[in-house]
Amino acid sequence: MKPLVLILALAVAAHARDFVSANDQARFLAGLPVPADSPLAPLTASPEWQQHAAEMDAAWAKCEQQSLSKTRSWAGKFVKSSASTAPCYYMFSGPDILYARTVFPNSSTYVLCGIEPIGTMPDLTHAAPQRVGAGLAALRRSLSTVLRFSYFITKDMKVDLASDGELSGTVPILYFFLARMGCDIAGVETTNIGKGVPGVRIDFRQGLGAQTLYYFKGDLSNGGSGAAVMNYCRKLGPNGLGLLKAASYLLHEGSFSSCREFLLSNCRVIVQDDSGIPQRYLNPQRWQLRYFGSYAGTTGGPFEKYYQPDLAAAYTAANAAEIDFQLSYQWNTKLANLLVAVRTGAPASKPPANAAPTPEAASARRLRPKTS
Repeated sequence: MKPLVLILALAVAAHARDFVSANDQARFLAGLPVPADSPLAPLTASPEWQQHAAEMDAAWAKCEQQSLSKTRSWAGKFVKSSASTAPCYYMFSGPDILYARTVFPNSSTYVLCGIEPIGTMPDLTHAAPQRVGAGLAALRRSLSTVLRFSYFITKDMKVDLASDGELSGTVPILYFFLARMGCDIAGVETTNIGKGVPGVRIDFRQGLGAQTLYYFKGDLSNGGSGAAVMNYCRKLGPNGLGLLKAASYLLHEGSFSSCREFLLSNCRVIVQDDSGIPQRYLNPQRWQLRYFGSYAGTTGGPFEKYYQPDLAAAYTAANAAEIDFQLSYQWNTKLANLLVAVRTGAPASKPPANAAPTPEAASARRLRPKTS
């Protein structure tokens, strides 16, 4: 019987090596070791991957020291809902699951929305070595700003992860962050919630806790396709956890009033910088506000017109607590600002009758690697 058992064991092992799991892909992109029986394991011996792993180790360690550890400590102390399992609504996020999970680490569901495309995961085992190396280099360039300054530059990411590259769209970045945060990816599906809003669902876990991430590509302006995203979020309940940072001051504009009102009506906690919801919309009879850092204005340039005199007055009156990190455009921590708004008024009304179906009810298919 022993020879037969050995033959069966070898057959199972050989079959397992034919499949590259999403978790293997994530660890490979993150510059982390993959299982020895993974088809990606031989690629980790290449000089290109070795360089990628070394650079990502260094960049991640610096990000953890300068930003993540400080943000995590601050959120645990001052954002009382940081321990909540309520859903996190992070609009204008791009693929930034990193800071959503750092501020709200225990959310059962994260809903991210941006204009960046979903992208695909290629079959790296059949790609030319030079294309794999080029793809990893593009990934490093796309991640450089968020790892150094905590936010993405959309136009740069559009170039670095273009559709004609070996790694395209937001999926590789989401994989990278999840792997580096110590999460294991359990499943990945593409989905569509209607009205031209493609999305990806990633189920992951760290330890025993299972969590779900959605990234939707949608236009969050009034009448835009992002209305379907907000309708989906309404189905998750009116007590969400909101995060807004480096949001290009879009919620200051009348053309984004629907998204602004959605967040004010469906979040019980909002953590934001001054690029989020303007001070004038945060009614003190409905919201308890706590200010951190300092506010001396925007970074100038195209954002100069979004200066808020009422926010400056609020900071002066509040004697805001200091922070030693930044999450937005103000790279100087002495000029950085954060606001924690906790809703004290009544929750939102029930969802509209025409709310979009949840992704679970919509058709979904397994996200498979594309062939090169």
